[in-house]
Amino acid sequence: MNNLSKKVEILEKALEREKKARKKAEDILEEKSTELYALSEALKTSNQKLSHLLKEKTNQLEDVFTNILDAYVVIDISGYVLTMNDAAIQLLGFDHKKENVNLIELVKPEFKDYTLNAFRTLYEQGTFSNYKAKLLTKNNQERIVQINASIIYDDNGKPIAAQGIARHH
Repeated sequence: MNNLSKKVEILEKALEREKKARKKAEDILEEKSTELYALSEALKTSNQKLSHLLKEKTNQLEDVFTNILDAYVVIDISGYVLTMNDAAIQLLGFDHKKENVNLIELVKPEFKDYTLNAFRTLYEQGTFSNYKAKLLTKNNQERIVQINASIIYDDNGKPIAAQGIARHH
């Protein structure tokens, strides 16, 4: 009988050690979980700050582009002008604030296929440079333009617009 109570005592001590070890593991797990949560929150905040900074920088860049001497145009995915600077308004003779302007429709017929291919390249690769074409202005003047353009993406990486700088040749 003495032998049995000794075994019970050994098992009770082992159980006690196991309980303490489990408690310690749970405490460590809880501490790490709290640290992870805090880190996750810090990253979220940092991400929001970066996102805000990026928006600020984009706005600053837009201000710069609005004031440059070359024609600067932002179009939607279908080619309609969302905004353009004064140089673009003078170049094309259209004012996007007063009328709907579709840049693709201004391209002379013999440059249509080439233009559509250039746009395809733009959407697939994100940029194109040295695209040259003939456009017709509002008062039917022919303009040869060279355009460098890039895609503008939304927060999910989806193309939402294109921006370009056009030089008149």
